[in-house]
Amino acid sequence: MRYWKVIFISIMIVVGIGAHYVQSALAKSEFPEFVIETVNGDEKALEGITITGQYGAVNPNQPLTKVKAGTLEELYEHLEITKEGTVYQEEKSYLDQMSGMNRNATIERLQEEYRNFMRGKGGSTSTFFENDKVLAYAGPFGFDPDHNGKLEIELLDKETNDKMTFQVKISETEVYNLINILDVQMVQDELVVMARSYGHGNPGEKEEVHVYRIDVETQELISDEVILSTEGGTNTEWTHIGEVSGSYGIGTVNYFVFNVAQMKGHRFHSATSEESKYVAYQYNTNEIVEITDLPDEVDGENVRNYVKGDSIYFIDTSDNNLKVNAYSIPNKEFSTFDIQTTKNKMYQNNVIEMTNDKLYLVNSDQKQAMVYVVDLSTENLLYEGNITFQHEKEQTDDYYLDIFDIKIK
Repeated sequence: MRYWKVIFISIMIVVGIGAHYVQSALAKSEFPEFVIETVNGDEKALEGITITGQYGAVNPNQPLTKVKAGTLEELYEHLEITKEGTVYQEEKSYLDQMSGMNRNATIERLQEEYRNFMRGKGGSTSTFFENDKVLAYAGPFGFDPDHNGKLEIELLDKETNDKMTFQVKISETEVYNLINILDVQMVQDELVVMARSYGHGNPGEKEEVHVYRIDVETQELISDEVILSTEGGTNTEWTHIGEVSGSYGIGTVNYFVFNVAQMKGHRFHSATSEESKYVAYQYNTNEIVEITDLPDEVDGENVRNYVKGDSIYFIDTSDNNLKVNAYSIPNKEFSTFDIQTTKNKMYQNNVIEMTNDKLYLVNSDQKQAMVYVVDLSTENLLYEGNITFQHEKEQTDDYYLDIFDIKIK
């Protein structure tokens, strides 16, 4: 009897795997193939680029993935686009689908190289720091007072493979509803943890950005400093603290940049920014640097900001051309240059990634999407391409293509 159970389970596994691949093949026929069509430049610039997003279209048939949209069915699916073509979520293996389309390459590398160290830790890169000598963790990414207000610290010496594990009690955690880790750095013998704390009450009513400095040798909290706070606002006038996205990674950085805006309107509905400024926290000096000499146009509607190294980049597509602005924080210098493209129209949505002195930009609306690769050191456009249907007959009037992210291997 026992053997029949084993045989039955084996058959069910085979049938399940077969059904998955049959479903994947059907899914492939349901969804169109997108390709990146070269307009200008060398296609080699697309090596290692993966663009993630979602395709959707109203379909009167019965697609595999659907939600009700009036009397019709809306077909939609997450996808990845590379120079080789398109891969939809349904086409991926079962394990890949379980882990999602947006797996983090840095976390995957750490899990492969430091399997024991990474066991039981979350998938947020903001909780890790790495250099040539040490791999450090401070977490979990998000915790509340039920976690006893303690940071879990773990450090791995890469040369000796020795591991140090301890906990640090964070003061006054009972006044917070949630604490999220923003960044972890090593400054000499100190582990520096930056976190955003959310107070009890309405969302956004009381938020603070803390910097915790921890002595690794004594395993004690040296200081807890509040560098930014939203306390004192109302539901019609308040302060919003935003982290400026960038290629912080898990290595050494000198600055962490915020945009602090004075908001007016209704906290939970429509609101406008009356005034905003950029501030940078400098890890080595433990100081806040206020950036006050930026031109007004960096706050334009179609301007995306991004931190790379010691500079804040402002990618501007507001005047139907591509302009790259950069502000050097230590030098307090602002520079700008225009990129000549073949398009005489730019779209509202910009998705940005920067690595190896290159800017990767997908400029799109829900119908068209252009891909640009710019060499920041030479200020030259390396590549310009158009994301389009491989087969024109697959294009419908009611489709949309939302671009979420760019990943570079």
